[in-house]
Amino acid sequence: MANLDIDADICSRNNLLEKSPTGVKGLDEITDGGLPKGRPTLVCGSAGSGKTLLSMQFLAQGALVYDEPGVFIAFEETSDELTKNFSSLGFDLKRLQEMNKILIDMRGEYSWAISARYSRYHKAASPR
Repeated sequence: MANLDIDADICSRNNLLEKSPTGVKGLDEITDGGLPKGRPTLVCGSAGSGKTLLSMQFLAQGALVYDEPGVFIAFEETSDELTKNFSSLGFDLKRLQEMNKILIDMRGEYSWAISARYSRYHKAASPR
């Protein structure tokens, strides 16, 4: 078995990827600053696990706090449904869309294909 002792100088925090803060309380701390900047992040989970909430909070915070535009690709909910749901949490998605800060793209016609892919990805990424 290989020796897994790692030199602290080699693995200092200065060598980590540049991060984009998520704006989600607690998440930025446990991810050492947020999600990898400039890279796509796949958010997976079962129904009700918070994928949409996490994604939309990340996009809204990015638009409002960091002046970063974002794209949300929906496979089940329409833009109007998302806008209504998130207004109860204080996010004005309609205004963010009008300001071209967030684009919500509905791809419901492909949800069956995405679900099949997700199942494959989830199975491949699950502990054995």
